[in-house]
Amino acid sequence: MSNQQKYPVSFFFVKRRAGVCSNSYFGVNGIFLFFVLLTSTAYAQDTTKVFEGVTIRGIQEFTQETKYIKEDIEKLAPYDLGHLLQNSSGIALRDYGGLGGMKTLSIRGLGGEHTKLLVNGQTVTNAQNGQTDYGLIQVDNVESVDVSMGLNHSSLIPASAQAMGSTIEITTFENTFSSHKHQVRTSSTIGSFGQHELYGGYKNANKNYFVSISGKYREAKGNYEYRIPFGDHFMEGTRRNNELQESFIAFGAGLKTVVDTIKQRYHFLKINTQVTTSSKQLPGAVILYSDFSDESLHTYSYRIGTDYTMLHKKFKARLFGGYNQHEVRYLDPTYFNQAGLIDNYYKNLSTQAGGSFNYLLNKQFTLQVGTDTEKSFLYSNRADFGVPERLFSTTMIGLSHQNNYIETSAKIFHQYLHDENRLINHSNTFQRWNPQFQIITAEKLSKTFSFYTWAKKTMRAPSFNEMYYSQIGNTSLIPEDSWQFNLGAVFNKRIRSTQFNVKLNGYYNQVTNKIIAVPTQNLFIWSIANIGEVEVKGIDFETQLHHEFNISTQIKWRANVTYQEVMDISDENSPTYRHQIIYTPKWNSSNTLSLYIKDFSFHQTTNFVGERYSLNQNIPSNRLDPFVVLDASLEYRIALKKSHKFKLQLGIRNIANSSYSYIRNFVMPGRNYFIKLTYALH
Repeated sequence: MSNQQKYPVSFFFVKRRAGVCSNSYFGVNGIFLFFVLLTSTAYAQDTTKVFEGVTIRGIQEFTQETKYIKEDIEKLAPYDLGHLLQNSSGIALRDYGGLGGMKTLSIRGLGGEHTKLLVNGQTVTNAQNGQTDYGLIQVDNVESVDVSMGLNHSSLIPASAQAMGSTIEITTFENTFSSHKHQVRTSSTIGSFGQHELYGGYKNANKNYFVSISGKYREAKGNYEYRIPFGDHFMEGTRRNNELQESFIAFGAGLKTVVDTIKQRYHFLKINTQVTTSSKQLPGAVILYSDFSDESLHTYSYRIGTDYTMLHKKFKARLFGGYNQHEVRYLDPTYFNQAGLIDNYYKNLSTQAGGSFNYLLNKQFTLQVGTDTEKSFLYSNRADFGVPERLFSTTMIGLSHQNNYIETSAKIFHQYLHDENRLINHSNTFQRWNPQFQIITAEKLSKTFSFYTWAKKTMRAPSFNEMYYSQIGNTSLIPEDSWQFNLGAVFNKRIRSTQFNVKLNGYYNQVTNKIIAVPTQNLFIWSIANIGEVEVKGIDFETQLHHEFNISTQIKWRANVTYQEVMDISDENSPTYRHQIIYTPKWNSSNTLSLYIKDFSFHQTTNFVGERYSLNQNIPSNRLDPFVVLDASLEYRIALKKSHKFKLQLGIRNIANSSYSYIRNFVMPGRNYFIKLTYALH
């Protein structure tokens, strides 16, 4: 493929118009002023929260889903959402450079396009490349993160999200009710390689309403040293063209009306919006004798969502709508072409609306119905791209049955997809009927063990890039289809002052009509085709231990390990047949150990990523070495008058100064440090 190192960026990203740079973004100067005025802000968790969904009966201490609460996020101090989620079982992270680097996820061997991201119950989509850059999602305002790989714990989320292979659901500070009249948050972080971050937020609330605003600005130079092997030798240098400036500002408001507490009638109305800007240099891959690039990427995204939820003893309903706008400008000022540069701009627009409904037929049966529709457009300064548009709708009907011993659930999804690009005279329509099933034991059968099994058929649509990108696009692509099967068990036991939890999952996935890139006339001209098939076999093991020595001393330990074979089974005669697919380790694991002694706490995290291959052919020249990364931090907390809280956190990342990379030649930072100070008032 021509210009192999520059191609992935121009293919997967979207841009802002020429002439728009970080200094001209409205957010940078405005956010500085916002933080100067907001010197008394702080963080505080909500103490009152009504679950606006349906809880699956069974053991709740440790369930099918992986959940991160505010405490977990703060002690891990991740760069972004991608950095946080690498601690989850079944997730393989692809990181292109640490702080500010693009991060994508593969969950249980499925591509990132099979995962749906939800923020405050609203789907966040990008029809251009089909997946999310989790490196752009900062977590300072995040209250909780739920990763669901089976049937979702709440049937009030959009049907299009329930129909996906997995979901990542985020709840933010700006979108939650609270019993505190005033909540304020602030934090300031400084770290190695020019890292500076400043975050602040304020919420005015009671049990029936809230109004909230928060924002953040961060920057980094990214000039870290690296050491990378080339054959029998090592190349050493300092990362260049790696500066970063990012900011966001978010607003939320909500109103709750209690009609009848005896009959449990509640009404909720919420609105939330966020504007995010990012301007980063792209250092690219480190190539022998050439470690410098001068590309840059500027993004601007805006989203607004609103929803109305009604909770009744027998009936639950949610109506929602949202708008997403994502703009990207990719600039390569020294590209070797006739123009002497690449300056690509893309604007991705999507509008969505829908509803979800639950009705309790009797004490054992619940009817579930949902539907939503999304309309997407992509505009570009590329004449060969056209103006693609997509209409995507999902309708779901399901029935669940529960008694004291077991719960069963069955759903059927109808998905309708229509793509059109009038400038190139292209139109395609697809429909799918995809079922889902689940069986889970309830606590009456056992309060210690919970067993569950589920199966689901899902699809993911081809992205606009895969269909229309210059020279490689294929308008004849059809959606990928996948079957997923899971058998799992959860063990929860408390013995005096010790809580012990274990979760074990075995799973099998099969993907057909896999969309892959293949060479055509030569290795420099490729095309996209539906000729792939992938088989996934895996086991996840996760455990938690929480022991309280006394009222002021406790220890927490959380660990997981994943083994998965993600094999290409497309063609028995292919040299890649039954080889592990690109950048997917067979083994990966993480563990976090936390020790709390009075006002001090110590946290240590270990992440292990096993060997993987930079191409689908598993030969020694394509092999990437396994690596281990050790991080640690120390916290000191001070509480004043029960409503003011200070916390100082000192951290070291990559303690052993390991030289490693998730993606070949995209080197990661060595040993680095950070100091974070937070203040809370509630």
